[in-house]
Amino acid sequence: MHGSTRHEPNRMDPVNDRWHGLATAIWARLLVATLALPIGVLLGPSASQSSWWVLWWALLGVGVASAAFALGVHVKRGLILQTYVQITADLLLVTAVAAFTGGRESQFVPFFALVVISGGLLGQLPGGLFAGTMACLAFLGLPSIDQWLGEAPAVTTVSAVPAPRLLMAFLGMMGVLAGVLGERVRRTRDDLERTARELDRVRVDNDVILRHLTTGVLTVDGSGSIASGIITVIQPLTGVGPYQ
Repeated sequence: MHGSTRHEPNRMDPVNDRWHGLATAIWARLLVATLALPIGVLLGPSASQSSWWVLWWALLGVGVASAAFALGVHVKRGLILQTYVQITADLLLVTAVAAFTGGRESQFVPFFALVVISGGLLGQLPGGLFAGTMACLAFLGLPSIDQWLGEAPAVTTVSAVPAPRLLMAFLGMMGVLAGVLGERVRRTRDDLERTARELDRVRVDNDVILRHLTTGVLTVDGSGSIASGIITVIQPLTGVGPYQ
């Protein structure tokens, strides 16, 4: 019983917690893709017959990537590498879908911010900076990607997204803030784990001390009456029963 108590802090292992975060990101990605992609692609202003193919390949890509990510999380090898692979895959997915649905005017451009926030929470400050920088580069490259794909950019009288400079500043700021939040969450988790470990050690030490006492322990109240105790050697001499 006491041996199992020593292993309780392992449930708060920071490394295992980060693996759990990657697994949660997989399910969140599937949920967002299932809900947002059909609505955004089929009901968007640039929707056409080819939008069905965009939706099909996007959902297929998310499904295959999620299966590969789930396998990697199950293996639990290369935590940092898998974290950045997932962030990069999200950026590539958003970039591809945005390129096929209007380029910089796509309704999926704001999803860059979601990827940046996810990168900061998963990879802390380095992950947030990486996701923010790559999201800005992807947004800048959308016109070139449209030309390469042969997609005509959407023409609108009122832009659906902020000005490029404003959006890039927003993405960079979100990357820093999400990274700082991820760092604070990690430090708080580490503090909780350290506190739990210390409490567990004190509890185990007290149990060991009490089990190895040969004379017993008595606790009395202010009037001198026995309040509680563990009586061992003196019990046969005094006739006082054990108190727990």
